Amino acid sequence: MSENHENAWERVTTGVDVIEPEDWFGYLHTFVVEEQWDRLLKWLRWLGPEVRKDACFMRVITLFYGKK
Repeated sequence: MSENHENAWERVTTGVDVIEPEDWFGYLHTFVVEEQWDRLLKWLRWLGPEVRKDACFMRVITLFYGKK
């Protein structure tokens, strides 16, 4: 998992425009199961702002296009 984790970490931190849950959820789950708390925290700290950006964007789109 360590090598896969590093490859995945490099992919998500080098210019990925869209992050889908299936891109990272498996890693988070594995970190929890294997009690790799440092890795989990590293990913969560990075994901937090990304998820908030997406949530904000979706809220604006919903407000703009949702009203008729």
